[in-house]
Order: sequence, then structure tokens, then C-alpha cells
Amino acid sequence: MTMLQKKINVLYVDDEVGNLTAFKATFRRDFNVHTSASADEGLALLAQHPMHVVISDQRMPGTTGSQFLAMVKDQYPRTIRMLLTGYSDIEAVVEAINKGGIYCYCTKPWDPNDLKLRIEQAYEVHHLREQREHLLQRYRQVFETSGDPVFIMDADGKFLDGNPATLHLFAVSAEALRGLALPQLLDKPAIFQEAMESLIDGRPFVNADLSLRSPSGAMIDCLFTITALGPGPDGRPLAQAMIKDITDRKQAEQRLRKLNDDLDKRVNVRTRQLLDALE
Repeated sequence: MTMLQKKINVLYVDDEVGNLTAFKATFRRDFNVHTSASADEGLALLAQHPMHVVISDQRMPGTTGSQFLAMVKDQYPRTIRMLLTGYSDIEAVVEAINKGGIYCYCTKPWDPNDLKLRIEQAYEVHHLREQREHLLQRYRQVFETSGDPVFIMDADGKFLDGNPATLHLFAVSAEALRGLALPQLLDKPAIFQEAMESLIDGRPFVNADLSLRSPSGAMIDCLFTITALGPGPDGRPLAQAMIKDITDRKQAEQRLRKLNDDLDKRVNVRTRQLLDALE
């Protein structure tokens, strides 16, 4: 089922019964239309039925549309909110934007085609936000369950977040990790600078072997890879890095090299002894 093949749940709140009837008659074939004659009724209906889009008239007794939408924002932040007003009330619109976080506002009398398009566009925003949240949840699940250390850094290499494997490798808490920066731990800090420059220039960064010293002082040999995450709140690039602890492998390689060296030495000694005996 495509995005707009799914029926959109729309709540329209207006204290004038005639407006509610007209709205439902106009859009009942296009959307799942729910109506309420007051803010209190609207909130009660929202508690029972999830809505994609909530539309409210501004001028209502007791609670205005902007006040109602502010309450909807607090209680149901995923719902897309729209304001209808028949007055040139700029202050109400500003209040609805600032406090109610409305998607848009429309003037009355509304045009059916224009309002239908705006509702569909509002639902597209709702759908895209849902998709984004779903992807973020999946990413977080992979991030948390990865057996290899994965962490997020700013452009200076300061740790912003790290998965449990990262905390275990460095033997620190999440709070302590955020007080560290990767270049301070590397035996060759230039590797980090090279990696960030590659990301900024759009060039792929080839995995690199590196050694780092954990906060406890332990030396760790790692395979290091890094990917760009896009700009952070300050506009500077963020990066995700993953390191694979290859300390055991490196130590095994060193032992093997030592054994080979020792073997070569013994062979050379034995060879000289044999040559001396022949002479």
C-alpha cells in the first residue's frame, strides 16, 4: 500500500456544527474524518483514536484553536497540526506557530481542493517523520548490539556517543567517554586528521591499522574505519567510526615473528657448526 492509498485520519475541531457537517461531507470519501465541537471533545477523541492530522478553527469559546493545538503538540507531538481562521489574526497565527508548532494555516472560507492538498502534504510530513524514526530505531538497535566498538565523534575527534562495546574496550562510563577525544589516545594522531580530511573532501578512507592507549593506560592495536554522518548542529561534520580490536592478532604475529627469528638463528648456528666440522 502506497503512502496516499492509506486512509488519512483527520480530526477537525470547530464550535460551529454547520462547519463540521460541511467538512465531513466534503472530505469523507478522501479521509477518515472525525469531528469535535470543542477542544475538550477533541482531546478526548485523540485519546481514543490516533490521528495523522488535526485541524482546528481559531475562534472558539473557552479554548482557542492555537491553545488547543499547543495542547495537542504536548500530548501528541507526532500529529501534524493545522489552523483554520476566518479572521486576519496575525497574533493567533504567530502563537499557533510558536506554541502549537503548526504545519500551516488556512483562511476561511476554505477551498476544498486547496485544503485537500494541504492535508495530503501534512500526511506526507507525518509519514516521512515516522520513517525517519523507524530508521533511527533500527540504526540504534544495530549500534547498541554491535560486538565491535562503534562511536560518534565531532570534527575534532571528541566522543559524542559510544556503544556498549566501546565503553567495555575503554573501560569507561558513557559520561567519561564524552570527556575524551580520539586523537589524544592515538599513537599517531595524524591518522585521524587524514581520515577527517578524506571525509570532508568526499574521498573514501581506507581502513588503517593503528594503536591507541586506553584511559587506563592499556595499549590496544586496532583496525580503524570511519564514515561521514553529515553536519552536526554547529554545521561541522560528524563521523561514525568503528574499531576492531586486533591486539591478540598482533601479539600472535609478534610471537610468530620471534619464533621464526629464533628458528633462523638456530639454523644459522647449526649451519656454521656443520661447516666448521667439514673443514
